[in-house]
Amino acid sequence: MSKKMFFRQHLGNMEQLAGLRSVTVNSGRGRDVRLVEVDNGSGLNFTVMADRCCDIYSAKFKGQSLAWLAPNGVVNPNAYEPENVMWLRSWPGGLLTTAGLLNVGGPEDGHSLHGRVAHIAAEDLTLERSWVDDEYVLSVAGVMRHTMVFGEKLELRRRITTAYGSNIIKIADTVENQGFAPVPLMMLYHCNFGYPAIGENAVLQAVEHKITPKDEHSAADIDAWNKMDAPIHGYAEELFYHEIPADSDGLARMSIVNPESGLKVTMAYNPATLPVLNQWKQMGEGEYVTGLEPGNCYPIGQKGNAQNGMLRMIEPGETVKFALQIEISEL
Repeated sequence: MSKKMFFRQHLGNMEQLAGLRSVTVNSGRGRDVRLVEVDNGSGLNFTVMADRCCDIYSAKFKGQSLAWLAPNGVVNPNAYEPENVMWLRSWPGGLLTTAGLLNVGGPEDGHSLHGRVAHIAAEDLTLERSWVDDEYVLSVAGVMRHTMVFGEKLELRRRITTAYGSNIIKIADTVENQGFAPVPLMMLYHCNFGYPAIGENAVLQAVEHKITPKDEHSAADIDAWNKMDAPIHGYAEELFYHEIPADSDGLARMSIVNPESGLKVTMAYNPATLPVLNQWKQMGEGEYVTGLEPGNCYPIGQKGNAQNGMLRMIEPGETVKFALQIEISEL
């Protein structure tokens, strides 16, 4: 008997086990922000922020939090301040923040810290519950238009999926240049893992690969790149660039393994279009977070990436696809 028929016999509605719920924030700085709550029935639940690039805010697995949440909470994208590093005033943190599409890194030549795409609301928001190959699939999709008169005309189409009984969140993006001139395409998936997914005894694991520290400060700690600490007062962040080869399924992987929480959280991504995994090590008090951030560039702005030969241009009419997934398992 198929799963579909089994559940039809046993349930009046699949929402008994798994489902999607659309809600709207009605107070505070996040007022009027549309959210989609996803519960896949296997202990994995997360919140998609429809008005913030369909990024992912909170996420839990069997009651344990996976994501680091910023003190700002969910903030309406209309509160965006592009000057200098004021992006940080409206950044919610969360399991996924999209950085780009014209800038990744510090403010530069009129571009804000990490660009503006994370503050663009989705159009054509679609929630779908369907049986696919005897699997009950939940998906949230939206379209973000990163456009300017006399400037870029980029469209980002995103679909986030999970399934009943699955411990995986999949993100599939397509970016299209709908303009008539080539423009830079900078994409970084700023995935932020917090306590208890990380802790002082947690470690990062990956196959042998090339690791490059961003600067001298990071280089001084290169031997401990994969080790977590207890929160440290006044900690200065470190950044490492990883070039990880793909597994047999075409995805490169790095895992956070924490024996205290009993969780293993794995970032898996397609290195054909996301060649660099940027590791953000921030062990500060309150800012206690590990970022595993697949990208098609380094977080050093357009100029820095151009100098390193990493500035990707997208031609008129061209489409580029990106794929990554977050996998959770118990030790």
